[in-house]
Amino acid sequence: MRRRKRFISHSRLATTARSLLSTRASKKSSTATSTETSQVQRSSPRQASKYGNSLKKGFLNGIYTSLKTGKRESFESSYELRRFQALDSSPLVKTWGRAKLRVRYKVGSKKHLYHPDIFVIYNDGRIYLEEVKGYIFNKKVFLKKKFMAEWLCKQRGWEYRVLYEKDIDTVL
Repeated sequence: MRRRKRFISHSRLATTARSLLSTRASKKSSTATSTETSQVQRSSPRQASKYGNSLKKGFLNGIYTSLKTGKRESFESSYELRRFQALDSSPLVKTWGRAKLRVRYKVGSKKHLYHPDIFVIYNDGRIYLEEVKGYIFNKKVFLKKKFMAEWLCKQRGWEYRVLYEKDIDTVL
């Protein structure tokens, strides 16, 4: 008989990692002395985010309700969440949402589907298909996806762009 391989989704791994980090932090804080506790209480309080402290790490997923469109959009990383917030607050953006488009690409003899992240329509008529990246794990596959997405966008009269962490908050 064949054994089934167990696959763990990325979100489950991220959740497990977050829970391990929080238990380690709670163990450290429980061993703190009274002088350390009083020092922490005197420091200025940080503003708590609705989505927690991991906004700069990339490990976050959930649902974001757009103020501009009123739709609920799912985000798969804190980078996507930051991009959603930037698009919502920009007066240059007419509408935006998750891209429903699928891009076909081939690596070797295998065919794959790529789902870009965001579809943006600006007030002046420009249309962008955006991919938000924190880190590129496989450069060869990334370049194939990018080439095919650029080709497809060119056919439709759109623009394709990849946004890295430093570009997420700027809306042009």
